[in-house]
Formats: sequence, structure tokens, C-alpha cells
Amino acid sequence: MARLAFANVKLSSILNRKTALLVCGAAWLFLTLPSMSQEAGLRGAVAENSATEETSPLKKKAKKKKADANIPLPRYTPENSNGLVDGLSDVPDAGTTSSGPDSGISVFPATKPETDDPSNQTGSVLSSEVPVPGANQPLLSDDEPDTIKRAERDNLRELAIEGQDKAVEDDPYAAPGIAAGTFSIRPTLDTGIRWTSNSDSSNNGKPSFLSETNLRLRADSNWSSHRLGLETTGSWRKSFSGAETNDPEGGLAADFQFDFSDRTALTGTFGWNHSIEAASAPATVVGALTRPALNRLTGSLGVSHDLGLIGVRAKLNADRLTYGNATDAVGTTVSQTDRNNNFVSLTLRAGYEVSAAISPFVEGEIGRRIYDNSVDSFGLSRSATRYAIRAGVEADLGEKLKGDIAIGYLVENIDDSALEDIAGLSLSGNLNWSPMRGTNVALGAKTSVESSSSATSSGSLLHGLTLALTHKARDNLDLNANLGASLRDYTGPNPNEITLSAGAGFTYWFNRYTGLNSRIAHETVSSSDATRKSQTNSIYVGVTLRR
Repeated sequence: MARLAFANVKLSSILNRKTALLVCGAAWLFLTLPSMSQEAGLRGAVAENSATEETSPLKKKAKKKKADANIPLPRYTPENSNGLVDGLSDVPDAGTTSSGPDSGISVFPATKPETDDPSNQTGSVLSSEVPVPGANQPLLSDDEPDTIKRAERDNLRELAIEGQDKAVEDDPYAAPGIAAGTFSIRPTLDTGIRWTSNSDSSNNGKPSFLSETNLRLRADSNWSSHRLGLETTGSWRKSFSGAETNDPEGGLAADFQFDFSDRTALTGTFGWNHSIEAASAPATVVGALTRPALNRLTGSLGVSHDLGLIGVRAKLNADRLTYGNATDAVGTTVSQTDRNNNFVSLTLRAGYEVSAAISPFVEGEIGRRIYDNSVDSFGLSRSATRYAIRAGVEADLGEKLKGDIAIGYLVENIDDSALEDIAGLSLSGNLNWSPMRGTNVALGAKTSVESSSSATSSGSLLHGLTLALTHKARDNLDLNANLGASLRDYTGPNPNEITLSAGAGFTYWFNRYTGLNSRIAHETVSSSDATRKSQTNSIYVGVTLRR
């Protein structure tokens, strides 16, 4: 029994070893057979890791679908004259379906039916009963690739706001204005404190501290053609320490342009201003306790026409000056009605366009000055007729240089032979030059006739030149400077006067609407008449508010 049991155990051990060897051999054969078949060319070579990878039927099906999606469809080509489909002469027999990896559609008969009977269309490629994909048009156009592309996503992620390009503003600190219909309104309020060494710019002026307020309201049209601008201004200088000063000033202005065509335009201006006459005015009462009020009403109407290389312009000007009463040093009222006058003139200009930017011109002026009192308190008739001729140049280089400047001769022939005619050099014009972006230089020239109430003088010619510089040092920092020179040329025995002035300032903008500004100024009046000399220095610090 013991030997039998030992034999059974030994037999079981041998059977177990054989079984294990058989299982291991079957497993090795199962794992290596696919790889061997791939290497033998039955299915093509594959990667080593894929040969030993266990793949479920679901994964195999998904991989097959993915592979089929990348198989390109053959381009449809119409049949040729021999009845064969171009490019498909080597397809399987008619009626069969290609199932190879390079096929995705059924192949229809490539030959025409043997009969021409129109009722027999079962084998025709153009049969209406068996629709053929792309029978009337190719599956893919010539502009498209031969492979079918996956549809692009329409729910793409938007870029971050910080990364998108932003429009760059020319002036990020410019006031936006107030929209009112088709107009843009821009109000500006400038208020601050000024110290001056000469409160009224007179020969014996005293220093004082003044509060100064300036208001400006401007409205401009936003029309595609034509233009209209309206403006109102007001200022008030009131001393709170030192010499007594109280100078209110205000005015209204309007300008327009009406375009009849590209070559013809009508322009016009209107203005009214109220102020107190300056102590340095030539005809004011010397040492007056109160100076006369001055009201000025102006208007102009002009038409310009372009004839090609020649441009012509006609302009009608009107000006009225009225003066209030003054109070002399002893408190006596002094009437100024002898100085009230009206002036009307007509100016004709003709220019020749040398280039698109430069046009020299000549102009002539004729006018008439009429005083309210035909004979003044001295028994003199001060009305006069004006004649003037000027030559100049008009420039238009866009933002670089624009404006005109002219020089000539002017004469006012006074009716009363006892008074000398007012005659002399005549300057007029304005030029704006921008040497670089953010920097502007403005040159102004003007000659005006000043009336007189003296028995020995007809009046004077005032020639003035101004040069103003503005520079944008930073987006929120504006710098400015100015120079001025004037010559007052009297008729009669009165000596001439020269006035020189200079100033500089800045404006620092905290934002679009608020800025801090400061200015310094100096003015010197030189004359052989000691009562006409003066010198004035001033410093101003204030705040500018705008919208």
C-alpha cells in the first residue's frame, strides 16, 4: 500500500509538470503567433509593443473606425467618349463593391448599355433610378484638398481682453466735450490768483493781488459739409489786496462756412466784445479815476472761388466802436462820444497756385471810416477814406505749415485838411508751423488804425508781431511760451512807442477734466514821453476745469 501511494504521488507530480509545460507552451505560441504572422507578411509589419498588446473587440472596432475616417475618397471623374470612367479603368467588374482599404464607395458600371433605347437606363452611369453620388458635380472642388477635413470648431475660446489690440488715442487727456445734437460743446473754466507789480499797466501803477476767472464756451458743428462755430467768453479781474482793480470783460463770436461746391465757398464771422479800455491806450484820459468802457461789434462776409491755378476772394468787413464816459483825476465826467465811429471796407484778393502748397497773391482794400459826430468838439471832421495794397503768400502743407502772411502800404485820407493823413506799413496774416508732432509755433502779424481825440493828432498805426510756442512734453503736461513786439506810430508831434513782452507757462493735467496751470509774464513800454513809460511783471497760479 505504501508503494502504491508513493507511485500515485509520483505520477501526479509528473502529470502536473507536463500540464504546466503544455500551458506555458500554448501561451508562448498564442503571444508570438501574431507577431510572427506580421513579420511573415500576412498583415504587414507593426510595432513591437502593439504585437503583444491585448486589445478588446470594442477597442479594435474604434480603431477601425478611426482608420476609416482618414481614408480619402476618390475624386469623381466623368466618363470619356469610350464609355469608360476616366481614372477608373482598373476597377473591379461592374456591379461589385471594392472592400479594400483604399475604397470607401461602391463602383458602378463603367460601360454604357448595349442598346440606345432611352428606356433601358439600368446600367447607365446617369441613371435617374440609381442615384450616383457626384453625377452632376465632383465630390470635391478643385480648390479643396483630396482628403475630407474634420469640421472646425465654432466654439473657440475668446482671447483675454488684456491681450487684444486697443485703439491708440492721439491725446488721451483731451476733453471729450458734450454732444448736443449735431454739435460738440466744450466748456472751459480757468480760475486762480495773480500777483502783478502794475495793476493797470500804467506809468504809476501799483502792485496788487487779484482773483482772476476766465470762462469759455465753444460749440462746433459735426456736419459732413459746411461748418458753424459759436463761442462765448467772459473774464473778471478783481483785486483783494493792493491797488483797486475791477475789470469785467465778455464777448460773443460766431463763424461759419457754406460750401456751394468744391470750388466755391461762402464764409462769415460775427463778434461782440465788452471791456474796459486799458490805461496804456493812446487816447484815454491820463490819470483817470475810471476808464471808459469799450464796446466793439465786428462782422465779415466773404466768398472765394477756385478757377484752377487762379483763386479769387472778395471780403466785406464792418466794425463799430463805441466808448463810455471816463472820470478824470478830479472826478469830472469826460465824454468820449467824439471817438465813436463805424468802419466798412471791401478787400479783393487774387492768387496764383505755383504748387499745391504755395500760392502767392496780391490784394487791394478800400474802405470808409465814419464818425458819429461829423464834427468833433474841436471843430474837426475826422471821417476818412482808406486805401491799401498788399502782397503775400498763402501756404498749405497740411499739419506742417498753414496760413498766409502779407505786407503792404496803408493810408487813411482824413476829410479835414487840418489833420495829417494816417499812413504807413501794413502787416497782416497768421502762420502755423509744426516742426514735430506735439510742437506748434504760431506767428501773427497785424496793423490796425487807432483813433484819437486830440486836436493835434489824427491817430496812430499800431504794428504788432506775436510768436507763440506750445509743446506737449508728456501726454498730461503742456508747455507754452510767447514773445511779442509792437510799434505805435503816431501822426503829428507825439513820439513813437515800443512795447516788448514775454511769457511762459505750463498746464499739468490730472485727468481729462482738471489741470493745474501757472504763467509768468513781463511787459515793458518804452517812450520818450515819461508819462507813457511802464513796466509790468506778473505771476499766475490757477486751476483749469473743462468738459
